[in-house]
Amino acid sequence: MRKYLLMGLIVLAACVGAASPVTAQQTEKTSGAKILLAGTGTQPHTQNVMDGLTEYFASVGIPVRQVSMDGKSRTDIIDKMPEMGAESFLLLSVHLQAGSLGDKGVLQCWNAQGKKLWEEEGGVGRFTLSAGSAEKNIVKNLQKKLEKRTGGPGLPKK
Repeated sequence: MRKYLLMGLIVLAACVGAASPVTAQQTEKTSGAKILLAGTGTQPHTQNVMDGLTEYFASVGIPVRQVSMDGKSRTDIIDKMPEMGAESFLLLSVHLQAGSLGDKGVLQCWNAQGKKLWEEEGGVGRFTLSAGSAEKNIVKNLQKKLEKRTGGPGLPKK
């Protein structure tokens, strides 16, 4: 019985650790971030697209902190923005079904007053057989659209 209890605790610890969307290293790098990023959609696809966007933002000098949507609405997070020192909230919705031409990521930007500043959509653009290639295409297409927004409303540089 003890053996099964110990195995159960190990599995639980592994699951809890794997479910954490933000690593300690990411938190240190983004602790002063004024922009929050959260996502909705099927996991791990949403997290993978969020990670790709976070890397892009870091490469162009925009510190972004990933936050969890677990049990929270968009307005819940917007209401907490002043406490978190955030100026903008990016909400990513990933619609992904491998092999579908309708695969896309939609990124909305909200300010601390709850006003939607803009919205960008990054589709896959072609038929893909794997979720991994669809995720990469969503990130790539969103990045292209975000280039023109960098430094503007909702995406200020440091």
